[in-house]
Amino acid sequence: MIKLQTTKGAISISDAVFTNITGNAATNCFGVKGMAFRSMTDGLVHLLRKEAMSKGVQVIYNEDGTVSIRLHIIVEHGINITAACRSIMSEVQYKVSKYTGIPVKSVDGCVDSVVQFQGGITRDDSNDRRTAIQADGAPRSGGHHGAEAAHQ
Repeated sequence: MIKLQTTKGAISISDAVFTNITGNAATNCFGVKGMAFRSMTDGLVHLLRKEAMSKGVQVIYNEDGTVSIRLHIIVEHGINITAACRSIMSEVQYKVSKYTGIPVKSVDGCVDSVVQFQGGITRDDSNDRRTAIQADGAPRSGGHHGAEAAHQ
């Protein structure tokens, strides 16, 4: 929690405010699937629901009255990770400063996982085969994936 002293009194801003602003700013950026949390029990990375985004954000209060933010994210396969992280870092820094009035010293983005786009996957129970919609909109059937699917 950070406290600001004004002429009219004191203002306290809790960790939840920073984590909610950070989580919303990051997940609204292109290519971000969500916030991530690495489980200590099994070591796996989990995609967090909107209600639990704070687990993917760490806020550090600096002595100079600024904050440093570290966030863990999951991104979509095929995006430029460096460009996406720059966008996220800029957006988080802007939104946190705008909404709280607290300067952001640094934003560290950690990409914990990359997920493959699986748009339109359905299951055809009549012949027990999967049907997927490729990025160009053409259906692809069968149990084959990747390069094998192109040879059908």
